[in-house]
Parts: sequence; C-alpha cells; structure tokens
Amino acid sequence: MSTTKLLKARRLSRLLFLFLLLTVGLWLTTAVPASNAAVNTQFIRHSVDDNVNWLFEDIQLGDMDGDDDLDIVAAGVSACLAWWENAPGNTGYWEKHIVTCDSSSYAVLPADLDGDDDIDILASLDLDDDIVWFENLDGTATAWTKHHIFGHEFDRDILLAADLDGDNDLDIVAGLTYNDEIAWWENLFGDAGSWRKHVVALGPDFPNALAAADIDGDGDLDLLSGIARDDDIAWWENSDGGGLSWQMHLVDGAFDDPYTVGAADIDSDGALDIYGAARTGDQITWWRNINGNGQLWEGHVVAEMYDQARDMLAVDIDADSDADLVSISFGLNQVTVWENVNGTGLLWNAVLLDNSFLDPSAIIAGDMDGDNDIDVAAVAFNETGFGDNIAWWEQRTSSFVVNSTGDGADAQTGDGLCDDGSGHCTLRAALMEANAYEGIDPITFSIPGSGPHTIRPQAPLPAITEGVIIDGYTQPGAQPNSNPAPQGLNTQLMIVLDGSQAGDSFAFTFGLNTLTIDGLVIRGLAIHSFGQGAIGALYEEMYHVINAHFAGNFIGTNGAGTTAQGGGNSIQLAGGPILKNITIGGPTPEDRNLINGEVGIYSRYADMIQVQGNLIGTDVSGQYVLGNGGGVYVQDACQVLIGGLEIGEGNVISGNRTHGIELAGNDGCTIVRGNLIGLAADGQTPLGNDGSGIYAGEHASVQIDGNRIAFNQGNGLTVVQSNYRNYTYLPNSIFNNGGLGIDLNNDGVTPNDLLDSDLGPNGLQNYPVLESVIHTADSVNISGVLHSKPYQYYDLVFFTNKQCDASGYGEGEAFAKELWVITDGNGNASFTAVFPQQAERPFVTATASLNSVYDGTSEFSNCRADPLYLVTLLRGKVQQLINDGELALSAGTRLLAKLDNVETALLVGHENTAVLRLQDFIASVRNLMNRRQLPHELGQPLIDTAWAIIHQINLP
Repeated sequence: MSTTKLLKARRLSRLLFLFLLLTVGLWLTTAVPASNAAVNTQFIRHSVDDNVNWLFEDIQLGDMDGDDDLDIVAAGVSACLAWWENAPGNTGYWEKHIVTCDSSSYAVLPADLDGDDDIDILASLDLDDDIVWFENLDGTATAWTKHHIFGHEFDRDILLAADLDGDNDLDIVAGLTYNDEIAWWENLFGDAGSWRKHVVALGPDFPNALAAADIDGDGDLDLLSGIARDDDIAWWENSDGGGLSWQMHLVDGAFDDPYTVGAADIDSDGALDIYGAARTGDQITWWRNINGNGQLWEGHVVAEMYDQARDMLAVDIDADSDADLVSISFGLNQVTVWENVNGTGLLWNAVLLDNSFLDPSAIIAGDMDGDNDIDVAAVAFNETGFGDNIAWWEQRTSSFVVNSTGDGADAQTGDGLCDDGSGHCTLRAALMEANAYEGIDPITFSIPGSGPHTIRPQAPLPAITEGVIIDGYTQPGAQPNSNPAPQGLNTQLMIVLDGSQAGDSFAFTFGLNTLTIDGLVIRGLAIHSFGQGAIGALYEEMYHVINAHFAGNFIGTNGAGTTAQGGGNSIQLAGGPILKNITIGGPTPEDRNLINGEVGIYSRYADMIQVQGNLIGTDVSGQYVLGNGGGVYVQDACQVLIGGLEIGEGNVISGNRTHGIELAGNDGCTIVRGNLIGLAADGQTPLGNDGSGIYAGEHASVQIDGNRIAFNQGNGLTVVQSNYRNYTYLPNSIFNNGGLGIDLNNDGVTPNDLLDSDLGPNGLQNYPVLESVIHTADSVNISGVLHSKPYQYYDLVFFTNKQCDASGYGEGEAFAKELWVITDGNGNASFTAVFPQQAERPFVTATASLNSVYDGTSEFSNCRADPLYLVTLLRGKVQQLINDGELALSAGTRLLAKLDNVETALLVGHENTAVLRLQDFIASVRNLMNRRQLPHELGQPLIDTAWAIIHQINLP
C-alpha cells in the first residue's frame, strides 16, 4: 500500500492518483505535475467546458467511470460539484456530469475511500454539511450517495486522503481553516462507514495548505502544513507510525501567506524535500532536507515577484528523472512550468504555458490524452466572463519534420509518413498529413544547409483543418528574440515562405467547414508576398479557431526584417466563425512578431483575442518605418485586448499608412492599453501614423489607457460614433499630434453647450474650463469650473504638457491628478486642484468623464499656464545660453532685463504692458538671429515660448 501513501496534497486537497500516474512512470513521492521547460515539446491549450462560468476552487484527476483514462473533477464557490468525462479514445471531447449542486465546495478529492476499487469523491462543502464523501455506487460515476463525516460551524477545510495509520486503507486528513486545527479521521473498518477523529494539532493559526509524505524516511506518512497567519511552513512527525502521536518541526517561519505545500525529491539525493507557494509573498521556494530526516532545512527560491502564487505541483513532465514544478499565478493570469535544469534544484528554466488564463485558482497534471506524456489542467476563479474557467494543456512530443524547400504533395496522405514520393518531407506534404489526423500535430524543420532556407509554394498551401504546431525555430540556426518589448528584435529566422508564386492566397488559411480548429501555433517563420496575407481567411468563409498562437514571426518583411515585402493583410481573422483564445505575439520576448501589414479582426464571435508585444509598421529595430497598409483593425469583435500594462505586453504601432488602430462595427468591446502609437521603440523618436493614432467608429465599448500616442498626422484619438457615451480614456500620454489630442466627431474642438444636452460620440461630453493656473515653489494650483448635467458625479483628470496644442485645447502629455466633482442644480461644479511642480511641463489641461459605465470622456480642455512661471522658465533658457557660451553676455543681459520688465508688469497687473515688453523681447531675439549672434535653432524656441506667454496673458 506504499503507493497509497503517495496520495498527494495541496491547498484545498491534492491526491497522487496511484493507479493513473503509474501508467506514465511517475516516481515522485508527492503530488503530480511539473514542467517541460527546456524540452522541445509544445503545450497546447484546449477548452474543457466553455459553457460554465463557475468560480472554481479545486481541480483533480481520476478515472471516475473506470474506463482507463483520466477524467476531471472540479468544484468551487457558486458552482456545482461535477466531473467531466474524458470521451473514449482520448479524443479531447469532455462531457459534464453533475454530482451535486446543493452546496458550494471548497475542496474536492477523488479517492477509493470504501475499498471497492472504484473512485469516490471526498469534498468540503459550505455551511450545510462540511466534510462529506460521495459514494460511487456502480463504478460508472453516474449514481452517487452522500455520506456525512464531520460538520462544524465554519467551512473552507483543506482535505487529503492518506493511510496515516498504516492499515492499508485510506484515512482522511483535514486542515480546519477557521478552527485553527489539523485533524485526521481514521477509516475504522476500511469501508468508509465509520470514522474516528484524531487531533494532530490545535492552534495553528489558519492552516492554509496541507500534504502527506514520509519526510523522515521511516516508512510512515508524516504531514506538512502551511500556516497563513503565522507564515509558517512546518512538518508534523508521525512519531508512533499509527497517527496517534505527532511532533511539530518548523521548516520556515517567514514564508508570507503559504498557499500550497508539497514534498518531492527536488535535488535528486533520495530524500524528500518540501516546496511551497506564498500567495502574499509572491514567491515559489523549496527547502532542502539536508540530512534526510527532516531536522535540518535549507531554503532555495525558485521565483520571486510571481504575483499571488497559488497552486503548485511537482512532477517529472520532461521525463528526465528529476522533479520539475508547474504553478499558477493568480495575479499574472499565468500557467508556468519550471524545469529543474540539472536535477539539483539550483537552476530553473521558466517556460510560460499560458498568460491569458484569467484568475487561475488550482492546477493538476496527468496523461489526459493517453499518449504517455504529462499534460496540465487548471481551473479559474474568474468573474469577468472573459475566457474559459476550465482548460487543459496538451503536451505534444512527436512531429512531421520538413527537410526540403520543395513543394511536392504528400505521396499517400494519411499513412502517417510525410513523403513527397522522393523521400523528402515538404511543408505542403506535412500539412496534408497533419490534416489527415485528429489532434494537434507538430511540424518541425530540419533542412540541410546553412540557411536561411526559402520555400516558394507554386500554388496555395492546403487549408488547415486540424490543430497544428508549425515551428520554424526548430530549424538549426534559428534563434527566438530575447529583447523585451518595446525594444527592437534580435530574432534569427531560418525559414522563409515566399508567396510570390502561390497566387492570390494566404500562406496559412483555414478549412471551409464549420469544424473547430483547436490548438494552432505558427511561430518562427518569415512570411511575405502572399496575395491575401500571411495568416487568415476571407470574410465569408466559415471556420472556428480556438486556442491559437501566432508568435515570433516576421510578416510582410524579408527574413532579416529590414525591408518590406508585399502581401496584403498580414493576419486576417474574419467572418462569422468562432474565434476564441487567440494570441498574436505575447508578453515574453520569444513571442514577439514583426508585422508589416494590417492585423484585421472581423468577427462578432470573437472571444479573448490578444495582440501583444509586437512591432507593427516598423523595421526589426523598431526605429524606422517600413510603411504598411494599416496597423490594427477591429470590427465587431468583442473581448479584444491590444497591448497590456504588464511588462512586455505593449505593442509598437507606428509608421502605418492609415490609422495606428481603427475600431469599427456595432458589437465591439475592446481594450487598448500600454502601447506606443506613433513613436519608435525607444519611446521618443517620432514615426507617427498617417491617420489618427486611434480612430474609433461605430464600436460599442472601448477602454483606452496607459498608451503613449504622439506624432500622428491626424488626431491622437478620433471618435466618430454617434450618440454612444462609452469610450473611456483613462490616463494616456497624448502629445505632438497633427490634430487634436482627443476629437469627438472628427470636426475640431467641440464647444461646450448648456447643460451638456447635445448628442454625439460620448454625448459630446463638455470639457472642464481651466480659469487659473498658479505655480508656487513646489506645487501647481488650478482652479476652474465644469458645466455639464445637473447633480452628476464627474471624474476630472489633469495633465501637464511641454507645450499647448496649436488649437489652444490639449493635449495631455503626462498625468498629474484625478479629482471627483458633483454638479449643482445648474450643472456647475467649481473645482481647485493642487499637484507637485513639473518644471519641464508647465502647461495644464484636463478631461471630464461622467460617472457611468455607459458614459465616456470629453475632449481636452483649454490649455493654461501661469504666465509669471513661464517668464521664469524663459529667463532660465536665456541664462543657460549665456552659460553655454551660445549667447554673448552683453546681449544676454539685455534680454534678461527685458524679461525683468515683463515680470514687473505682470506683478502689478499691467498685462497689456507685459505683452508689449514680450513683443520687444521677440524683436530683440530676431535681431540677434539675423545678425548671426544667436543660432536660429537656439533662438526660435525663445520666440515660441514668448508667444506662448502672450497667448496665456490674453486668455479670458
């Protein structure tokens, strides 16, 4: 029964499914999965059930129906306890079966509690029953009887099943979280009919993680715990081997909010070590069992700043006989594997399986498709409605290997051999074979010679009808990019697809059917000169694509990414199909694409499409324009994310011949976040876009925040949607655009109106009127008034700028302050705002947004500055020219004297006199420039500043 002792534990329960994991040769004395990091295999995401939005807390695997494959069991808050049947033949189809919907469940655990050789379910329910087990009556998991084990006032118990007393049946262990207690229930007769409670410990403050393992190597099971409020990792020695006497041993007393604990031989020395995830501490750590008996421990950090680390497991996913780790980050929406590179636990290689699985809460692993490798499954506590709440990631370990640049068709499609009849495997033949088989088939490359190698199809390539991984980075000599966004790329590509002889086609298109392509990856290729584009299909074609990733490609350029190569739209996802969980690029350096050609998303059935980390419109350096047809175009599609605020998620969208981003269609709901739009990769060099930075048409809901939008020939943001008020522009940096910073209706500055009653984009929301700006030694004081609808709350956002827009309104270069106001019965709200001095940006603007989820943001207000402060800045510029030797002391002194006169006039309220003195200053500077006593490039900024001061003085 030693395998029973390997029953794994984790937060809200974990079980090492002996009968399942033995089938894939798992040897770890702990939980399940681990990682497949540096291994050259792929993990492909699949939806398990996209029709449930339950708030899951736990997921487990077990052969619930006795058909020799792994099924999924999951439960959570506001969710039923259910299991998903793995369809016969491991075809990837899952059928949901409800066990109970009577109560929420915080922990679920498949285990043969009654010893009848089928799998029952142990669960921690909410206040109704607490700890119960459901008997699998006939072994098919279609009929269940609930048995009560223990009830108490509070819930959220942590469960595992283990043979603590060594009598060859499964007992139950629980961390009674709100009772501050660890206890176990003895299975008295092995049939789960009678239970006797034994207390392990009273007083651990909020036990939050639990596991069972033979830590001291004496042949019986001990317990491990994570204590949330004490920040303790500890193990409890089973002193008598029968579970009646326990001794606590502290491992770490400063592990901030442990959420998961487990045991595995991390350093390959034959002794069980301990690993844990700290939720508040954002850390993954393991502790070395130095002498093998659990008395001395040495901590080793695997990862820090892993935001809200939750569940974690240890397993040998890459089959190299050491313990890897697989984990989830609730805060980063990530599923990550950590490869134990040399088996010592001292060097870890992190590989991101997924960064768009929103709010993951629990993880498990096992061979779910029966191909003798380890896959991963996870659930999410996700309330947004975006994405799936239950999914699995398939590990793929076999492939068709392209070894020729030829274009021959497969000689015998469906025989499992990629062969064009001459012994060569072409890309065309590999696609034909991949289409002939269900499931996801990798296509790799090993073409002889130094490369780069160019493949020139003589006709359209076969449409993709099944999941496939096309990986150009497998070609010897290819190297993914290692520079984080938004830097330029150092990608080395060795496979080029030249479509100049393929006719009017996409390089990779989708089959004309209503079947679903689940799991599509195209990476590491340079694709150019296809008549319709690199990846996609025409609008009228019907296809469904879910769980796709297009990463690390050069699209519409040569193989070096230095020159444009023609070919229509770069990526076009169009028509009436289902498009779900599709990522173009990604936050990690190796995922970033170079795209010269429009990224088009046209579908009312889109769900969770992300465009992240790409260079769109520039060359490989990100500093120069290549000039394509358009940047990113979204029509009708909902749940589209362009960019992001986390490191690496933002795109560079610059140098495009139309708008940087265009949003159209009535059904769209899009987030545009954290991008450089109109700037080079350095965030400074102007590249612009030929139209607006962002042009929003009839698009139902848009949130635009955290972007830098500058140097575009049109407006920064243009909104032309009629009568909609749900364009929200949280602070962006918008400056130096050819038109307005924000233009509602694309008709220039929209005047404020009485009671804000006009109709149009964002309701033509009135902007604040800034009446006064006063600079003190260390602060800026603004006063003004907002006139809009009566008795409403408004969010005012203030910005500082190096200069005013030529219109006198906007733009908004740097966020300064946010202020909420409420209008009175006349629609007026006076305000004052104070924020720290920003010497390099003396001009102030503001926007207003009505406090409603359906309402949006105004254009920028009038641009104001303190004339006295501007004079002070101008004096500083003149003095700097003198100090630098660019302006003679005598000439400079005369200019400073003129500015003294300006300052004096302003102090006594003689504004007309101040204007005359400034005009005199301007004439003197021009005279110096004409006499070549002051270079034009140094004198003109002085003149511009003087005119800006005159403009501010003349404002009402």
